Amino acid sequence: MPDFIFFLFLIFLLALSIFVYRFHGRKEFVKFDIVQFIYAFVVAPIIFVWFKTFLYGLLQSELSPAVTPRTLFLIDTAFSVYFLYIFAFVVIHSLTKSFQLKSEKDPLYDLFHHSEYFHLWLTHIITFAGIMISVTFFAVLNIFFPVPIEMSKPWFYVMMILSVAAGGLFFIGLWMSDPRQDEANFMRIMKLLAAVLFIFLVGVYFAFSPAFNPQYMFFWVGLLAFASIVSCSAFAYKSVKVKSFFERFSERFIPQDLLGSHFKNVQLFKKNKK
Repeated sequence: MPDFIFFLFLIFLLALSIFVYRFHGRKEFVKFDIVQFIYAFVVAPIIFVWFKTFLYGLLQSELSPAVTPRTLFLIDTAFSVYFLYIFAFVVIHSLTKSFQLKSEKDPLYDLFHHSEYFHLWLTHIITFAGIMISVTFFAVLNIFFPVPIEMSKPWFYVMMILSVAAGGLFFIGLWMSDPRQDEANFMRIMKLLAAVLFIFLVGVYFAFSPAFNPQYMFFWVGLLAFASIVSCSAFAYKSVKVKSFFERFSERFIPQDLLGSHFKNVQLFKKNKK
Protein backbone atom coordinates (compact mmCIF):
# COMPACT_ATOMS: atom_id res chain seq x y z
CA MET A 1 0.00 0.00 0.00
CA PRO A 2 2.73 2.61 0.84
CA ASP A 3 4.45 1.80 -2.48
CA PHE A 4 1.18 2.33 -4.33
CA ILE A 5 0.67 5.69 -2.63
CA PHE A 6 4.27 6.64 -3.46
CA PHE A 7 3.81 5.97 -7.18
CA LEU A 8 0.39 7.65 -7.14
CA PHE A 9 1.89 10.85 -5.77
CA LEU A 10 4.76 10.59 -8.21
CA ILE A 11 2.36 10.33 -11.15
CA PHE A 12 0.34 13.26 -9.77
CA LEU A 13 3.49 15.37 -9.42
CA LEU A 14 4.58 14.61 -12.97
CA ALA A 15 1.09 15.43 -14.26
CA LEU A 16 1.17 18.71 -12.32
CA SER A 17 4.57 19.52 -13.84
CA ILE A 18 3.10 19.13 -17.31
CA PHE A 19 0.09 21.27 -16.37
CA VAL A 20 2.15 24.22 -15.07
CA TYR A 21 4.08 24.29 -18.34
CA ARG A 22 1.18 26.29 -19.76
CA PHE A 23 2.55 29.27 -17.78
CA HIS A 24 5.91 28.88 -19.52
CA GLY A 25 7.45 32.32 -20.15
CA ARG A 26 4.52 34.25 -18.62
CA LYS A 27 5.55 34.90 -15.02
CA GLU A 28 8.73 35.17 -12.97
CA PHE A 29 9.77 34.46 -9.41
CA VAL A 30 13.12 35.86 -8.13
CA LYS A 31 13.93 36.47 -11.82
CA PHE A 32 13.47 32.78 -12.66
CA ASP A 33 10.79 31.81 -15.11
CA ILE A 34 8.06 30.53 -12.78
CA VAL A 35 7.85 27.13 -14.51
CA GLN A 36 11.61 26.66 -14.40
CA PHE A 37 11.65 27.66 -10.73
CA ILE A 38 8.99 25.06 -9.90
CA TYR A 39 10.88 22.36 -11.80
CA ALA A 40 14.22 23.14 -10.15
CA PHE A 41 13.24 24.03 -6.59
CA VAL A 42 9.96 22.21 -5.99
CA VAL A 43 9.60 19.16 -8.22
CA ALA A 44 13.24 18.00 -8.27
CA PRO A 45 13.82 18.19 -4.47
CA ILE A 46 10.52 16.39 -3.76
CA ILE A 47 11.39 13.61 -6.19
CA PHE A 48 14.83 13.33 -4.57
CA VAL A 49 13.36 12.90 -1.09
CA TRP A 50 10.75 10.42 -2.29
CA PHE A 51 13.29 8.25 -4.10
CA LYS A 52 15.62 8.30 -1.09
CA THR A 53 12.74 7.23 1.16
CA PHE A 54 11.74 4.50 -1.27
CA LEU A 55 15.34 3.26 -1.55
CA TYR A 56 15.78 3.26 2.23
CA GLY A 57 12.58 1.30 2.76
CA LEU A 58 13.55 -1.17 0.05
CA LEU A 59 16.98 -1.81 1.52
CA GLN A 60 15.69 -2.07 5.08
CA SER A 61 12.62 -4.26 4.66
CA GLU A 62 12.72 -6.07 1.33
CA LEU A 63 16.25 -7.46 1.24
CA SER A 64 17.13 -10.61 3.11
CA PRO A 65 19.42 -10.59 4.95
CA ALA A 66 19.10 -6.86 5.71
CA VAL A 67 22.06 -4.69 4.77
CA THR A 68 24.38 -3.47 7.50
CA PRO A 69 24.26 0.19 8.59
CA ARG A 70 27.67 0.78 6.97
CA THR A 71 26.52 -0.63 3.64
CA LEU A 72 23.30 1.35 3.87
CA PHE A 73 25.31 4.51 4.48
CA LEU A 74 27.53 3.87 1.45
CA ILE A 75 24.56 3.14 -0.82
CA ASP A 76 22.71 6.23 0.42
CA THR A 77 25.82 8.39 -0.10
CA ALA A 78 26.35 7.09 -3.65
CA PHE A 79 22.70 7.64 -4.56
CA SER A 80 22.64 11.14 -3.01
CA VAL A 81 25.79 12.25 -4.83
CA TYR A 82 24.46 10.83 -8.12
CA PHE A 83 21.12 12.59 -7.75
CA LEU A 84 22.68 15.87 -6.60
CA TYR A 85 24.79 15.93 -9.77
CA ILE A 86 21.57 15.61 -11.76
CA PHE A 87 19.93 18.29 -9.61
CA ALA A 88 22.83 20.68 -10.23
CA PHE A 89 22.34 20.39 -13.98
CA VAL A 90 18.57 20.80 -13.57
CA VAL A 91 19.21 24.14 -11.84
CA ILE A 92 21.70 25.17 -14.53
CA HIS A 93 19.14 24.30 -17.19
CA SER A 94 16.41 26.27 -15.39
CA LEU A 95 18.64 29.32 -15.11
CA THR A 96 19.84 29.27 -18.72
CA LYS A 97 16.31 28.57 -19.93
CA SER A 98 15.14 31.68 -18.08
CA PHE A 99 17.90 33.61 -19.88
CA GLN A 100 16.75 32.21 -23.22
CA LEU A 101 13.13 33.23 -22.62
CA LYS A 102 14.28 36.75 -21.78
CA SER A 103 16.40 37.02 -24.92
CA GLU A 104 13.54 35.72 -27.10
CA LYS A 105 11.29 38.50 -25.83
CA ASP A 106 13.97 41.15 -26.12
CA PRO A 107 17.13 40.42 -28.22
CA LEU A 108 18.83 43.40 -26.53
CA TYR A 109 18.07 42.19 -23.00
CA ASP A 110 21.07 42.57 -20.68
CA LEU A 111 21.85 38.98 -19.68
CA PHE A 112 24.93 40.10 -17.74
CA HIS A 113 22.76 42.26 -15.52
CA HIS A 114 20.38 39.33 -15.06
CA SER A 115 23.16 36.91 -14.10
CA GLU A 116 24.72 39.40 -11.68
CA TYR A 117 21.41 39.57 -9.83
CA PHE A 118 21.88 35.89 -8.95
CA HIS A 119 25.61 36.20 -8.35
CA LEU A 120 25.75 39.37 -6.27
CA TRP A 121 22.42 39.22 -4.50
CA LEU A 122 20.28 36.10 -4.43
CA THR A 123 22.94 33.39 -4.12
CA HIS A 124 24.87 35.32 -1.47
CA ILE A 125 21.78 35.78 0.67
CA ILE A 126 20.63 32.17 0.35
CA THR A 127 24.12 30.79 1.00
CA PHE A 128 25.01 32.88 4.04
CA ALA A 129 21.51 32.82 5.52
CA GLY A 130 21.33 29.06 4.96
CA ILE A 131 24.61 28.55 6.81
CA MET A 132 23.49 30.64 9.78
CA ILE A 133 20.09 28.96 10.02
CA SER A 134 21.69 25.50 9.75
CA VAL A 135 24.15 26.30 12.56
CA THR A 136 21.25 27.50 14.71
CA PHE A 137 19.26 24.34 13.97
CA PHE A 138 22.09 22.01 15.04
CA ALA A 139 22.82 24.17 18.08
CA VAL A 140 19.22 23.83 19.29
CA LEU A 141 19.17 20.14 18.39
CA ASN A 142 22.23 19.65 20.58
CA ILE A 143 20.23 20.92 23.55
CA PHE A 144 17.83 17.98 23.31
CA PHE A 145 20.41 15.43 22.13
CA PRO A 146 23.74 15.88 23.94
CA VAL A 147 26.68 14.46 22.03
CA PRO A 148 28.66 11.76 23.91
CA ILE A 149 32.08 13.30 23.23
CA GLU A 150 35.03 12.76 25.53
CA MET A 151 37.30 15.80 25.39
CA SER A 152 39.74 17.35 27.82
CA LYS A 153 39.03 20.86 29.05
CA PRO A 154 42.01 22.47 27.27
CA TRP A 155 40.88 21.07 23.91
CA PHE A 156 37.32 22.14 24.63
CA TYR A 157 38.49 25.69 25.31
CA VAL A 158 40.51 25.61 22.08
CA MET A 159 37.31 24.67 20.24
CA MET A 160 35.52 27.63 21.79
CA ILE A 161 38.32 30.00 20.74
CA LEU A 162 38.19 28.60 17.21
CA SER A 163 34.41 29.18 17.21
CA VAL A 164 34.95 32.87 17.91
CA ALA A 165 37.59 33.00 15.16
CA ALA A 166 35.22 31.20 12.76
CA GLY A 167 32.55 33.81 13.44
CA GLY A 168 35.02 36.57 12.61
CA LEU A 169 36.07 34.87 9.39
CA PHE A 170 32.42 34.37 8.48
CA PHE A 171 31.83 38.11 8.90
CA ILE A 172 34.83 38.83 6.68
CA GLY A 173 33.18 36.59 4.08
CA LEU A 174 30.02 38.66 4.41
CA TRP A 175 32.00 41.87 4.15
CA MET A 176 33.72 40.79 0.94
CA SER A 177 30.44 39.53 -0.58
CA ASP A 178 28.60 42.82 -0.05
CA PRO A 179 27.80 44.39 -3.46
CA ARG A 180 27.98 47.85 -1.83
CA GLN A 181 25.41 49.29 -4.19
CA ASP A 182 22.65 51.80 -3.76
CA GLU A 183 19.44 50.15 -2.54
CA ALA A 184 21.33 46.86 -1.97
CA ASN A 185 20.73 46.05 1.69
CA PHE A 186 22.72 42.81 1.76
CA MET A 187 24.67 43.60 4.93
CA ARG A 188 21.59 44.93 6.69
CA ILE A 189 19.78 41.67 6.06
CA MET A 190 22.76 39.57 7.16
CA LYS A 191 23.39 41.62 10.29
CA LEU A 192 19.72 41.55 11.24
CA LEU A 193 19.49 37.79 10.73
CA ALA A 194 22.67 37.16 12.74
CA ALA A 195 21.39 39.36 15.58
CA VAL A 196 17.98 37.63 15.64
CA LEU A 197 19.56 34.16 15.69
CA PHE A 198 22.03 35.22 18.39
CA ILE A 199 19.23 36.57 20.59
CA PHE A 200 17.30 33.35 19.94
CA LEU A 201 20.24 31.20 21.09
CA VAL A 202 20.69 33.38 24.17
CA GLY A 203 17.02 32.80 24.96
CA VAL A 204 17.54 29.06 24.49
CA TYR A 205 20.43 29.21 26.94
CA PHE A 206 18.34 30.90 29.63
CA ALA A 207 15.46 28.50 29.00
CA PHE A 208 17.46 25.24 29.17
CA SER A 209 20.76 26.22 30.88
CA PRO A 210 23.05 23.74 29.04
CA ALA A 211 26.29 22.91 30.84
CA PHE A 212 29.52 24.34 29.51
CA ASN A 213 31.02 21.00 28.51
CA PRO A 214 31.75 18.95 25.35
CA GLN A 215 28.33 17.24 25.42
CA TYR A 216 26.80 20.59 24.37
CA MET A 217 29.70 21.63 22.13
CA PHE A 218 27.57 22.31 19.05
CA PHE A 219 25.38 24.71 21.01
CA TRP A 220 28.35 26.61 22.40
CA VAL A 221 30.08 26.69 19.01
CA GLY A 222 26.97 28.25 17.47
CA LEU A 223 26.44 30.73 20.30
CA LEU A 224 30.04 31.96 20.35
CA ALA A 225 30.23 32.13 16.55
CA PHE A 226 27.11 34.31 16.44
CA ALA A 227 28.45 36.45 19.30
CA SER A 228 31.57 37.03 17.21
CA ILE A 229 29.55 37.88 14.08
CA VAL A 230 27.34 40.33 15.97
CA SER A 231 30.36 41.96 17.64
CA CYS A 232 32.14 42.37 14.31
CA SER A 233 28.95 43.77 12.79
CA ALA A 234 28.66 46.36 15.53
CA PHE A 235 32.27 47.51 15.49
CA ALA A 236 32.86 47.34 11.74
CA TYR A 237 30.48 50.23 11.05
CA LYS A 238 30.93 52.25 14.23
CA SER A 239 34.70 52.06 14.59
CA VAL A 240 36.90 53.62 11.92
CA LYS A 241 39.85 51.46 12.99
CA VAL A 242 37.92 48.20 12.77
CA LYS A 243 36.46 49.15 9.41
CA SER A 244 39.93 50.06 8.17
CA PHE A 245 41.22 46.68 9.39
CA PHE A 246 38.59 44.76 7.40
CA GLU A 247 39.31 46.82 4.30
CA ARG A 248 43.08 46.28 4.59
CA PHE A 249 42.54 42.57 5.20
CA SER A 250 40.40 42.32 2.08
CA GLU A 251 42.89 44.24 -0.05
CA ARG A 252 45.82 42.20 1.29
CA PHE A 253 44.49 38.69 0.77
CA ILE A 254 41.84 38.98 -1.95
CA PRO A 255 42.50 40.24 -5.51
CA GLN A 256 40.86 43.57 -6.23
CA ASP A 257 38.82 42.19 -9.12
CA LEU A 258 37.12 39.86 -6.64
CA LEU A 259 36.46 42.48 -3.99
CA GLY A 260 33.63 44.27 -5.63
CA SER A 261 35.26 46.77 -7.93
CA HIS A 262 33.29 45.15 -10.75
CA PHE A 263 30.11 45.38 -8.68
CA LYS A 264 29.79 48.99 -9.78
CA ASN A 265 29.54 47.90 -13.40
CA VAL A 266 25.96 46.74 -12.84
CA GLN A 267 23.29 48.43 -10.77
CA LEU A 268 20.96 45.73 -9.47
CA PHE A 269 18.29 47.95 -8.01
CA LYS A 270 16.61 51.10 -9.14
CA LYS A 271 17.23 54.10 -6.99
CA ASN A 272 14.24 55.38 -5.08
CA LYS A 273 13.15 58.78 -6.26
CA LYS A 274 13.26 61.37 -3.54
